Amino acid sequence: MKYFFIGAVLLLMMTTSTRSFAGVDEEFLNAVHGGDVEATARLLEAGAELESKTTKGSTALMTASIAGNSELIRFLLKQGADANAHNHYGDTALILAATSGNLASVKLLLDAGARINSANGFGWTALHRSSRYGRLDITRYLLANDANINARLIDGNTPMIIAAGEGHSLIVNELIEVGADLHLKNRRGETALLLATATGRADIMETLIQNGGNPNLNNRWGQPLLVVAAERGFKDAAQTLLDRNVSPDSKTRNGWSALFHAAKFGRLEITSLLIEKGATVDLRSRAGATPLMIAAERGEADIVKILLDHGASVFSLSKNGSGVLASAAAGGDPDVIRILLEQGASVDVPIANGSTPLMIAAERGHLEAVEVLLKHGASANSRSKLGWTPLMVAVAGGNPAVAKTLLDHGADPGAKSRKGWTALYVAAQLGKSEIFKLLKATAGSEESAANPF
Repeated sequence: MKYFFIGAVLLLMMTTSTRSFAGVDEEFLNAVHGGDVEATARLLEAGAELESKTTKGSTALMTASIAGNSELIRFLLKQGADANAHNHYGDTALILAATSGNLASVKLLLDAGARINSANGFGWTALHRSSRYGRLDITRYLLANDANINARLIDGNTPMIIAAGEGHSLIVNELIEVGADLHLKNRRGETALLLATATGRADIMETLIQNGGNPNLNNRWGQPLLVVAAERGFKDAAQTLLDRNVSPDSKTRNGWSALFHAAKFGRLEITSLLIEKGATVDLRSRAGATPLMIAAERGEADIVKILLDHGASVFSLSKNGSGVLASAAAGGDPDVIRILLEQGASVDVPIANGSTPLMIAAERGHLEAVEVLLKHGASANSRSKLGWTPLMVAVAGGNPAVAKTLLDHGADPGAKSRKGWTALYVAAQLGKSEIFKLLKATAGSEESAANPF
C-alpha cells in the first residue's frame, strides 16, 4: 500500500547506491556485495576495514543481511562485525534481514546481540518490516523473542495496521495471538480494521471484528466502514459489516448512506445487497438528494432500474428544487432519461431557477438527451425565471448541434429574455460564430445582434 512505500523506496536506494570506495575497502565491500565469502576473508586478511561503509552508510554485515546470505553473515559476525550498527537511514542488519525474509539470518543476528526493537529514522523495526512483507516465519520468531508488538512508525502505523493494510491475514492472526492492540490508530486516524475494509479484505475484517474490532468506526472524513466498502466496490466487505448488524443506512457527514455511494460509483451488486438488507431507497442527504438522483446523474441505468423497482420516487426534489429528471438531464444519459419518463417523471418540471430538464441538457450539449426529451413532449420554448429559453442556453454553452435540433423542433429564435436578449445576441456577445451563422440563416431571425439596450 502507498502508506508503507517509504521504507521500500529507501531500501531500494540503499541497495542500488553507487559503490565507490578506496583500495582494499572497496574490493572488500564489492566482494560482500557479490556474496563471495572466500574473497571477503582474503581481503580482511589484507587489511580491509570490517566496518567499512557504502556511500549510504551500510556496512558489510548490512549488505549481507539484505541479500539474505546467512553464510556470509555468520562469517562476518565471527570476525566481530557490529550487529547494531545503523546506516544513514537508521536501518540495522536485523531490520534488513527481516526485510529480505531469511529466517536463518535473523536468528544469527539476534544470537549475536542485535537489538530486536531497534528502529530506523522512520520508526521501522524488524517486526514492522516482516509484517509489511508478509514474512510469517520471521514474524513468529520476532514475537517469540519479545519484539514490541505495538511499536509505531513516525506516521503512527503499528505492525498490526501494516499487516492488515497489506492483506497478510496469517500475520494478523499471529499478532492477535500475542495481544496486539486492534484499536490503535495511525496519524490519519486509520485502524487495522479500517485499512482491511479499504482494501476489501473481508477475511481479515472478520478476524478483527471477532477479536473486538469496531465495525461502526468512521474514518477521518466521517465515512462509516460500510460506506468505504460500498464506494470501493467490495461486496464481501460490505456483507461482512451488514452481517455484524451495521446499519445499512449508516451515513457520512453530508447525509450520504452507503446506497448513495454505491449508486454514484455504479456498484450494482452492492446496491442490490444494501436494498436486500433494508437500506432506505429514498433516504435524503442533508441537501435533500436521493440515491436515485445520484444514479440518474451518473448515468447508471441498471441502478436506476433497481431503485425504481424497489419504490424509489421519480418525483423527489432536493432542497434546491432539483428533481430526478433534472439530475438525469445534467448527466445526459438518454437511456436513464427514457426510463424516468416511462415511470411518469414530468418532462418539463423546473428546478428552483426555473430551468427545465431540456434547458439543463441543452446547456451541457447532451444532444441525445435533448432529442429524447423533445420526443416526450418537452417544450422547446420553456422559460427560466430570467426568461431564458433552451435555445439561449444551448447557444451560451456553445452547442450548435443542440441549437439546430431545437430550431427543428420549433424553438423561437426571436424570443427575448427578461433583459431583452435573443439567442442571436447571446451568440454575438459570446463569440459563438458557428451558431451565430446558423441563427442568421434561420427564417425569422432578421433581428439585429446589437445590444438591445
